[in-house]
Amino acid sequence: MGVSDARRRRRDAAADRAPDAATWRRWGIDPAWSRRVRVEPPGADPVDWHVLDTGPGPRGTIVCVHGNPTWGYVWRDALTRLAPDWRVVAVDQTGMGWSERPGPRRLADRVAELVAFCRQETSGPIVLMAHDWGGPVALGAAAELDVAAVVLANTGVAKPEGVAVPPLIATARRLVDLVCRRTPTFVAGTAAMTAREHREALRDPYRTPERRRAVADFVADIPLAPADPSWAALERSAASLADLAAPLLLVWGGRDPVFHDRFLVDLLRRAPHADVHRVPEAGHLVALDAPIGEIAGAWLDRVLPAPVSSPPSAHDAPPGPTATDDVPAGAGGAAPGPADAVAAPAGFRPVTAALVERGDDDAPAYAGPDGTLTWRELAERTERAAHHLVAAGLTPGDRVALLVPPGADLLVAAYGVWRAGGVLVVADAGLGPVGLRRAARGATPDWAVGTARTLVAARVLGLAPGARLAAMGRFPTAVDLTAVPVGAPAGPLPTLGPDHVAAIVHTSGATGPAKPVRYVHGALAAQRDVV
Repeated sequence: MGVSDARRRRRDAAADRAPDAATWRRWGIDPAWSRRVRVEPPGADPVDWHVLDTGPGPRGTIVCVHGNPTWGYVWRDALTRLAPDWRVVAVDQTGMGWSERPGPRRLADRVAELVAFCRQETSGPIVLMAHDWGGPVALGAAAELDVAAVVLANTGVAKPEGVAVPPLIATARRLVDLVCRRTPTFVAGTAAMTAREHREALRDPYRTPERRRAVADFVADIPLAPADPSWAALERSAASLADLAAPLLLVWGGRDPVFHDRFLVDLLRRAPHADVHRVPEAGHLVALDAPIGEIAGAWLDRVLPAPVSSPPSAHDAPPGPTATDDVPAGAGGAAPGPADAVAAPAGFRPVTAALVERGDDDAPAYAGPDGTLTWRELAERTERAAHHLVAAGLTPGDRVALLVPPGADLLVAAYGVWRAGGVLVVADAGLGPVGLRRAARGATPDWAVGTARTLVAARVLGLAPGARLAAMGRFPTAVDLTAVPVGAPAGPLPTLGPDHVAAIVHTSGATGPAKPVRYVHGALAAQRDVV
């Protein structure tokens, strides 16, 4: 054996050794959390996994699943913030982190191994947290486990229609062995997406080509077409998401060049009941860039209340509506949680009631520089717009970015969206292009309603990527809300309830980034009655 071979063997042996206690502490990890587990999936060979396990917690167990090319360290904030209330276990998938490297794994293999681990190591319902390509793994497992809640961070279950493969992924797939295994390019590039303090830990398990073999295998296994081996497994994960009955939180880094906002829109279309916490300044590694433990902890306290005998949690949120840096929980849903419900007076009348009640009234309802509208005209135009939206596919709870300047058209568009059951997303033009883009994209609207001029601006600025368009007039690819319909409209319009979300209204941004505040129809009706 030559000198170079001996050096290589010593280097590889050193790289295989897990960190010592001092290194764990330097990375902000309790050395006691590090342990080995023998995972035994049915019908497959056992595999040795490394996990970070905080130990018993009275609230239950959270299992965290990393993506590629990261490992359990990516959940450091969740491990430190959620324990000891919860038992938090961050796994290293096969071939990744400090786990065994026995050979290639397909997506279905990774799902089976995670299911086996959870059945061996946990009891009762669990919370799954996952990031990147750990998302499809966790969602595939969720279909076979007793899951109480799911938290997903910058992930996807399909390439959204009309979206190209992200350039970083496309390059890695074309040159997979060179970029992902033979050189540390892919690992180092991913580590560079977050703060410097995390980069040593992210790179450390992947110091040699042999230890990066699974990184390359993971990239090569990404299914992009039906003929790819893991296409069917990814479709099963997508179906699991669509069928998920458990509460779902999407924690989203707004500056992710890989799983960008179009993937968030795609996930919300598949799981419209999901809550969203978007962190505009965070990138792909949002679990390291943002306090994900605090975010997830506050959300879990709301959707999975602690037993009465448990002491108050540090994550308990103050009662009442709040403005936050994220899209408010349930922002697009037609049935928000109890904390968002507004007690309505007996005989609740939505803000749209007057349009129906005064539909035959020729008295002025609006007068402005652009003319006047009678109650009859406003009711007719609003009803027409609402039926166009419903016929085009708008469903109750869909978020609609309102891009119409003040005037009669604004009244028609706003009331039309409400009568169709939609949720208005409103931001002041005074926020400027950057502020408007941040506010609109953060709310992940399903629709954008505007004029020809504002819809062109929306396309240029990327205000509502992936949203369907509706216009107060003719505009290419948009639904014309002013067109006179042919024949009678099909079916009645939705009935609004006091706890249905009416609008997401952004603050002025005078004291920091504009924050979204959610209003329900009961609150709007109460304000109308006071006025």
